[in-house]
Amino acid sequence: MKSTGVTRRIDELGRIVIPKEVRKALKIREGSPLEFYLNDKKELVLKKYSPIFNMEENANSITECIYEVLDEACVICDMEYIVAVSGCSKKEFLNCKISEDMVNIIQKRNIIKLNGAEIIKKLIDIKNFNPSNLLIAPIIIDSDAMGAIVIFNYKEKTSYKEIEEKLLQFASLLLNKI
Repeated sequence: MKSTGVTRRIDELGRIVIPKEVRKALKIREGSPLEFYLNDKKELVLKKYSPIFNMEENANSITECIYEVLDEACVICDMEYIVAVSGCSKKEFLNCKISEDMVNIIQKRNIIKLNGAEIIKKLIDIKNFNPSNLLIAPIIIDSDAMGAIVIFNYKEKTSYKEIEEKLLQFASLLLNKI
């Protein structure tokens, strides 16, 4: 573990203040859920909570089904990383960081279609990621945008159709209910 060199006292209500520098580095905003862990050394560890990361098995099943049905690469991300992958290199995509632009798209809570590799390349930071088309469906859990299901292809295709949008919307709702 890396020390920050900062100490804080617990107030009479049991609260502590997480230093601004730490919140900024970890992208912890007001209202961000945190998990508490106690390790073997009786140390308290705080982690950002991601309900999507905690449903990894279900997320993997959903990406596999979407890939089998649509024959399109599919990934599921939380608000920081890609957590499930099918139809493309797991080694390359899994745990890859998503950009702030992608977070902003997810927070708009709409299904978004994008065409053009230059625009798409700004969303996911992978060297040889140059798809022609991308479809993003936000995952909403307990009224909060928590991530997205994304399909993409490298074919010159005009656009995704309504059926693909409906399938991603269905998968997003399914993750909300699990």
